[in-house]
Amino acid sequence: MENLPAMITEEPTPMGRVATRPSVSWEKAGPEEAKALGRGDLTVQVLAVWRKNGLQDPGLQQTLRGQLRLLENDSREMARVLGELSARLLSIHSDQDRIVVTFKTFEEIWKFSTYHALGFTHHCLANLLMDQAFWLLSPSEEEETAIQVHVDENALRLTHESLLVQEGGLLGSPRTPSMMPGVAL
Repeated sequence: MENLPAMITEEPTPMGRVATRPSVSWEKAGPEEAKALGRGDLTVQVLAVWRKNGLQDPGLQQTLRGQLRLLENDSREMARVLGELSARLLSIHSDQDRIVVTFKTFEEIWKFSTYHALGFTHHCLANLLMDQAFWLLSPSEEEETAIQVHVDENALRLTHESLLVQEGGLLGSPRTPSMMPGVAL
């Protein structure tokens, strides 16, 4: 295992105790306090940034927060969009600009991570969170903003592994011919 931090804790799992990281760091511009929530859960952070320098745009971030607050109360549209990205909505935390999603199968997280790598999560969530007036603006190059969607790469990898082990445990039980009905030796 590469790049493990000095402090490692043990966490009980159905298959015994497993060494885990106590917290996860965010890649790039994401906040450092984010943690993987549970088996199959992943936190997605939505940020409004200036394209030129990558710094946060406070005005647009407030607009995003307001849209998240509305979706927090009626999350059907958010659940639909995330469902198209193969994720299941758990909760929306508008005060933290975060969306918590979960995955039931390895196939779901594999599809989601592929969509994220291709940039589809950015476009889908930006289209949902920003109204038409935002897209019709023609800002100067210095004022051009973008919506970024950050996913903790370590948490994504751990969720991949967790679901793979979970599904592999169901499929990997050895069977001898004597255990299979209708098979003669």
